[in-house]
Amino acid sequence: SDIKDLGMHTELCSDGYLALYKAGKLTNRCKTLLPSKGVLGLAIGFVVQRSCLLILIIFSVNKTIPSKIIISIFHFLSKIKIVKNPEEKIVKLEHNVQLFHSGNKYLYKHKRFIFKTVLLTITQLTFMFLIPFCVYKSFGLPGYNPLNIICAQSFVTMSSSLFPIPGASGAAEGASSVFLSPYFGEQSIKSAIVITRLIVYYFTIICTAPFAKFSVKKREELNK
Repeated sequence: SDIKDLGMHTELCSDGYLALYKAGKLTNRCKTLLPSKGVLGLAIGFVVQRSCLLILIIFSVNKTIPSKIIISIFHFLSKIKIVKNPEEKIVKLEHNVQLFHSGNKYLYKHKRFIFKTVLLTITQLTFMFLIPFCVYKSFGLPGYNPLNIICAQSFVTMSSSLFPIPGASGAAEGASSVFLSPYFGEQSIKSAIVITRLIVYYFTIICTAPFAKFSVKKREELNK
């Protein structure tokens, strides 16, 4: 192909970008935004998510230092007129931090509960990862066993989880087209993504919506 000097500005980078780069087609030379540089959203999401994880780990060990840092950030945001009523938000923060530490203490004392939670989570994710395989079989496509598609879907979930909401929705669809298209093929992958998305996302919301009212009542009882 005569196409050259392509630019990269994407949420999710696939092997195709690497192939274009190696072929000398992807140079980012003609970009007006960040010329000569490729932009990859996955790296930004990775940094944000891992930073949040690091903060949670620090909170679980020591709540004083992170609380002081966040309180300072609230006061700074209040001074530049981004956050209103910082004191009210700080009180809520301290309450949530206390709940977080109470939960941690409970987990430390109840190791069996942790084991049950991990086991249930693995079971839940396995059934969720089986949904694309069920869609695959409903299309009458032969040749792959459930383990192949479970692994592919696990990569989709792992990749999209690196993105903060709302970008995670687009990342999930982009990752699905990358990791699941070898199984479904170019003609079926779009339909498969739509059906899988309806089952995994919207059907789950519809099924769990009636229980939201009970969880709100329970939370209000705990806060009293």
